[in-house]
This record gives sequence, structure tokens and C-alpha cells, in this order.
Amino acid sequence: ACPTPNCPMRVALEDGGLPRLKCTLCGKTSCLRCGLPWHRGQSCEEARRRPKRKRDEGMAELMQWIEETGTKQCPPCRMA
Repeated sequence: ACPTPNCPMRVALEDGGLPRLKCTLCGKTSCLRCGLPWHRGQSCEEARRRPKRKRDEGMAELMQWIEETGTKQCPPCRMA
């Protein structure tokens, strides 16, 4: 199955096949072994250990600012 949340695509991994899925429904490229984004040249374990992306850090800072300032998010679009 495509590991992207809410994506209904279902596939089977063939023995000995490359575990890379370029989903035709959601457009994401994922590793079918671990569910992470495709990590060419890295094992699944190496990919799990890599640092979180800066975007994740920025989102944490934004959520802290929203809480500290009492800002509300728009329910449909989640903009502050």
C-alpha cells in the first residue's frame, strides 16, 4: 500500500524488486519496505536516523508562537 496518509493506492512488492513506489494517485515516491520517502543510496535504518527536516522545526516554532500569542487558525485552511 502507498504509505502516504489517506492515499487509497494498493500495490504488492515483488520478491527481489526495487521497493520504490512512485504513486500514480498521490504523486509521492516512497520506500515500500519502511514507508519513508524514497531514500536512494541509504538503508531504511539510515533514513530513519537522518535529522528531521528544517520545515518540521519551523512548524514547531509556528505552533509555539500561535499558542503564546493566542492566535487562532482558520479551520478550513489552517492558516494563522
